[in-house]
Amino acid sequence: MPGYGFILAASLVATVQSQGLASLSYSWLTAERADYCREAVNPPSKLDESSEYPATPFDSQEGAESRVLLQIYRRENLLLPLVRACPLVDDGPSSECDAEFQEYLFSLLIFGIPVVVGVFFMAVWQVCCCTAAFRPCRRCCLCAERKTPRPGAIWQKVCLACFVPIILVASLAGLFVTYTASERVTISVADVLCHGLNIADETLNGSPADPLFLGLDAGIQRMSLLRQLLDVDGKSMADVRAILDDTATFGSAMGDLLAKVEHMKRVLTLVGQQKLKEHSCWFCAQAAGSNVTGEVGLLNELLLSLQQSSADAMQSVRQTTQETLTGKHLVDVTAAVQRGNTALQVFKQSIAGSFVE
Repeated sequence: MPGYGFILAASLVATVQSQGLASLSYSWLTAERADYCREAVNPPSKLDESSEYPATPFDSQEGAESRVLLQIYRRENLLLPLVRACPLVDDGPSSECDAEFQEYLFSLLIFGIPVVVGVFFMAVWQVCCCTAAFRPCRRCCLCAERKTPRPGAIWQKVCLACFVPIILVASLAGLFVTYTASERVTISVADVLCHGLNIADETLNGSPADPLFLGLDAGIQRMSLLRQLLDVDGKSMADVRAILDDTATFGSAMGDLLAKVEHMKRVLTLVGQQKLKEHSCWFCAQAAGSNVTGEVGLLNELLLSLQQSSADAMQSVRQTTQETLTGKHLVDVTAAVQRGNTALQVFKQSIAGSFVE
């Protein structure tokens, strides 16, 4: 009968082995990450969870100025600070209003320059298309189609001779800068994608080492399995209740034994403190112990032996099981597991939607 703890553990292990764990939903991410990050210039670094990593302030991290600039450019409503600083009912301008107005114009200038340049080139393109497609446009004073060629002036020839090499050199320099920048951008984009795959793979599928992490997918499966094991009407909880009923006699006997030993200790301690005609109880001092002589006492040694025995350990397991896996406590634990499982599923969907899907 006292071996019910082993019976309970064996029952739960058998249930887990019989149900098993399903395959991971994103197991292909591991092979995809290994294949893509094989040629990465800056692969993700390994983390040792046992080492101490000093926290770096957010403003001191790499790329902090770029992040701040990007946040400034990506503000949702640039007009809102201007409206708040310049109320319509106040006729007199203020310094805060002027500062907000200048900042708003500067933001419009930054975003408006590409639009203006694009409109200008579209207009030039339309003029060129109309000149090439329509004959009346080609016969205007600027094109002068089928007329005698006009000799160019000296300043025109000099400007042409100066600007053509300058434009050629500038174009070649621009191509070189563009190629160099494109190479850096390609490396940076590859590093970002590699780090993204690494984050998604280790978050969803886990990591065996550096760092050691179970993974959301495996955690959700284990939480679901735990929810099934904690089902009140399930086989596992039925086995737990049956084992508690079968070991009720052992639990009662263990409790009675400890209570009787404690009662006998208290009685002998009280009796030993009384003296009759200068005589005291020698057995009481030997059984309950004495603070004067420092003797532990037979009953204290008996209680200590019981507390260090396997019987007391099994009684503690029985009490803990009865307090947590029966009644309202079991309902609370099951509800907490269900809430945790739901939270993990929501987090998994957000991670998968952000990095994978």
